Amino acid sequence: MTFLSRFILAGCLLLAISGCVTTPQTSVPVPQQADEGAVVVRLLPNTQSASQFMKNWENIVVEQDSGKTGEPGKQYALKPDLTATSRSAVYVGALPPGRYRFVQFSSQSCGAACISESITVNDKFSRFDIRPQQLTDLGVIIQTPGMQNRKFMLAHVESDDKQLVDELVRDLAPALALAPMLDNPRLGWRADSVPAQMPLLARYAKAASHGFVQPQEAAPGFFIFGTADGVVGGWNAAQRTTTQFDLGTHRSVDTVLVTKNGAWLAGGEFSLLAQSDDQGRTWHSIRGNLPLGLVTDIHEWHGEIIVTMLRGNDVRVFAAETDSARWRMLGQYKMDVNFFFDIPGVRPRSLLMEDQLVTLVPARKLAVLDLAMETAEQRDLPGAVQQLSASEDKVLRCKCSGGIAVNPWESRDMGKTWQPAALSRYIQQPAFRDRLHGVAFESAVFSSAKLVRTVDGGKTWIPSTDIAYPISSLFYRRDQAAVYAASPYGAVWESTNDGVSWRRLR
Repeated sequence: MTFLSRFILAGCLLLAISGCVTTPQTSVPVPQQADEGAVVVRLLPNTQSASQFMKNWENIVVEQDSGKTGEPGKQYALKPDLTATSRSAVYVGALPPGRYRFVQFSSQSCGAACISESITVNDKFSRFDIRPQQLTDLGVIIQTPGMQNRKFMLAHVESDDKQLVDELVRDLAPALALAPMLDNPRLGWRADSVPAQMPLLARYAKAASHGFVQPQEAAPGFFIFGTADGVVGGWNAAQRTTTQFDLGTHRSVDTVLVTKNGAWLAGGEFSLLAQSDDQGRTWHSIRGNLPLGLVTDIHEWHGEIIVTMLRGNDVRVFAAETDSARWRMLGQYKMDVNFFFDIPGVRPRSLLMEDQLVTLVPARKLAVLDLAMETAEQRDLPGAVQQLSASEDKVLRCKCSGGIAVNPWESRDMGKTWQPAALSRYIQQPAFRDRLHGVAFESAVFSSAKLVRTVDGGKTWIPSTDIAYPISSLFYRRDQAAVYAASPYGAVWESTNDGVSWRRLR
């Protein structure tokens, strides 16, 4: 991202604030009186415009029933918390006793340029009660693109993990945890206010679970990937068919892994870490003693599972023997990102390179962990990072900004030294079949995006086809018979000749 593109983005954000965005019309703080109850709810955007990286959450507004016909009640604003989240936002706070309705939701439906947008809630939407010293658990509200030309639909489901709810309340609102309400019976939505079609809307949201995240080959030509609403997707390239494997949760799945013995692992929001030993038919948790956080990457090394987690600005790496779920911490690093001088929204990620785990620590560091010795060393990047990748010949490549422009760099000594790379600054997501052959996505401001290929290890890139979508991942089959380009919205293209030509499959 150049200085010019950052300036343009900033202008778009300002336009978004003054245009499509409305803010809650209340500044009333959430009260903290001892005789009150509390509410906890999570909003999950199951939409293609919802960014996993640029957090666009605002307050939500609830209104207490005044008890008088036609007279509005007192309104309260609940603040979002993004601890351990990828897409979701958690809202928790104390409220006076009474009957409540939602007035405004924070939304994720106005696209990548908007930093926030509010939804005025239909008066027929479900309502809830607050009682003294009781917790009202409203579960998860899912925002999904609507059918029949509706912009979106809202569905709510019960919490699928009560212990996780308790953990979130204790972590995000410790003052509430000191009260006896966590030991008292829980309240939910008022049964007499829930629309009859709500279960149908919830099933639709699950069936329409959005995303194509970190695809991994589970069998020749068959890939699994993460999606927004607790679903691992399965895609058969030859048959052009997609299947769904429900984890039984409503948490974003941000990483998947197929182990050497054929087990499937899935990780994501709120310490989601699940395993399936029967190709996705059933799942069980292997979180064990992992702390609360977002699972960003899963790797396998010498009979151990290596997990990278993010919580706030803390990046942690854990290891456990396969199937044990007894985790030990191998590394802990601190992110340091300046919104004005660095590139915001870059997520930590780990790359496994034989016996070393390379972990990106935004904005200007990477950590190299020797898995055999369990020792780590942090090394400087050549600037604020935008992307980091590794090729089969152990070359690290980053797009880093040392000043105004973002330029490509490469390191052949695991990040100890960096040299300017020969490839264009507009090259993104490079994937290499070997030292010479690879493909990439090329996109520049005010020019068409395209898929490109190289036959000289990235020194030069040859355009192959224009493309109208951003590409979030490029990946080869294990047998290297084909390479695929996927958009974050789930469209997939295939090339069987190292990127000379492409055809759309999905």
